[in-house]
Amino acid sequence: MKKSSRHSPTRRNSGQAIVIIAVAFVGILAFVGLVVDFGVLLINYAQLRKAVDAAAIAAAGQMREFTDIDAQTQAAAQFIELNNYDPTKVTVQTCDTLTPEEQATDTELCPTPRRKLIRVIAEGHVTFFFLPVIGFYGTDIKAQAIGEAASLDVVLILDRSNSMAYYDADRNLLHDDDPMRNPDNCNPGNNCHPFAEVKAAANSFIDRLKFPLDRVAIIQFDLNASAPQAVGSGSFASQSVWFTGATAAKNVINGMTVYKDADSPYPETPDPPEPTDDRNYNNPAPRMSTNIGGSLRLGGNQFNYQRRRDAVWIVVLLTDGAANVTDHPIVDGTGTVLLEHGYCPYSTWYDGTACADTDPDSRHSLNNRSKKNPNNHYDPFALNAFDFIQYQYDADDYARDMADYVGCPSTTPTNANSWCFDSLHYAGGEGGQGATIFTIGLGPQVLDYYGYSNGAYLLRYIAAVGYDNDPTIDETCGGKPADIDQCGNYYYAPNDTKLQHIFEQIASKIYTRISH
Repeated sequence: MKKSSRHSPTRRNSGQAIVIIAVAFVGILAFVGLVVDFGVLLINYAQLRKAVDAAAIAAAGQMREFTDIDAQTQAAAQFIELNNYDPTKVTVQTCDTLTPEEQATDTELCPTPRRKLIRVIAEGHVTFFFLPVIGFYGTDIKAQAIGEAASLDVVLILDRSNSMAYYDADRNLLHDDDPMRNPDNCNPGNNCHPFAEVKAAANSFIDRLKFPLDRVAIIQFDLNASAPQAVGSGSFASQSVWFTGATAAKNVINGMTVYKDADSPYPETPDPPEPTDDRNYNNPAPRMSTNIGGSLRLGGNQFNYQRRRDAVWIVVLLTDGAANVTDHPIVDGTGTVLLEHGYCPYSTWYDGTACADTDPDSRHSLNNRSKKNPNNHYDPFALNAFDFIQYQYDADDYARDMADYVGCPSTTPTNANSWCFDSLHYAGGEGGQGATIFTIGLGPQVLDYYGYSNGAYLLRYIAAVGYDNDPTIDETCGGKPADIDQCGNYYYAPNDTKLQHIFEQIASKIYTRISH
């Protein structure tokens, strides 16, 4: 009799099924693990990428503060951890940290022209939950982002009118007959006060810029506005002078002097003569020295020369008074001189304010276009002498129009009520520069200019235009007293001791951004 097989077919099939099921289970587990752990991988990578983006902004902020690469790396690592990610490694690079060979090939971090870019690279490790069954325990991941500390084109506008020599070194007001009030006496040795302190604060601000990636243009104003050339040239520029180094810019600032009207005796100009039929004989404009409007016009023009669209455009204006003169002469399209000494209404010649009315809220315009500002009065310029003495467009109005030129957007505003239409002709392609403007009022004359706060309210208007490129509503200073220390982009310094701090505050407002 034949012996039966040791294992029956049924038992053999059962054993094979177990093996197949086991293999299938491993396969299913691997598939589930692949799906689940791949999702875990994607979540971790997204979290790391988000953290690196934040770290790039933090590192760029440290770059603005002139810290070294170690501080920038520490800031990046901290922000990654604050975003709930624990990296295994954080690397921070700038173009300066690369070798010359790397700089030549890394056009992303070292473009031409150079920009203030900083790269953050972070690495992490993802531990799998299911894939270890098939021998995959985890993987390393890496993410990077480049942050950019915005390159700046800064126009620094400084008042050098003769009132910048009204104080002694101890900040006491000089008497009218004090010889040190004469710029001829105090300019040598940098002894004009508070102008010496203004220059020192401006130099400190220059130190906060990162050259050559930042640039600065310097405008000075008195009766006229000018852009000083580099020291030694002995000339002044009507066009752009961008400085890409701190030394050259500071040399210009240090070489600036307080203005003195060569045609008038000093220290006090005489009272205006009694009225005569000669309008220019009585015109106070030649004796004035605070051409705020002209300085803004020239400052805004700087952005038209060697223009850098990627840069942030900043204007910082410092003055110790109110606008009391404009650019001159005023000519028509044929070159005929209409106003030899600029805009100075006859009605202002004998009320003590000189070329500006006593109402800081008044606004007059020479352009009869789409009226948006309900407080604006159109007063077109007239050619005959009788109508000439009736017009009301003054130095304060001119300064506000030039503020619109600097701060209003360069293209047609989406806000149909924008007051920019009153001073800029968008339909004809004439727009503003869209720059951010900061203003600093120095000393009591800003608050009390012949009994009026024209200076403070003008500076607040200029800062409001430069705050959001729209002067329609003063969101920051509206309704607040004239002597407020700061609102929005406007600052008031009762004396020169606060200038350093104010310039530091302005520098700290310069923002950073993610590049890519």
